[in-house]
Amino acid sequence: MLRIMRSLRKRAPIMQQIKQIRQSKQLVLLNLLSA
Repeated sequence: MLRIMRSLRKRAPIMQQIKQIRQSKQLVLLNLLSA
């Protein structure tokens, strides 16, 4: 159980980065469409 929790903690920041990248891509697309 502890090993799983540690691996999840290590993966968590990566998941956050992916979410941020997806959000930024969507914002860029919206800006291009509106411009």
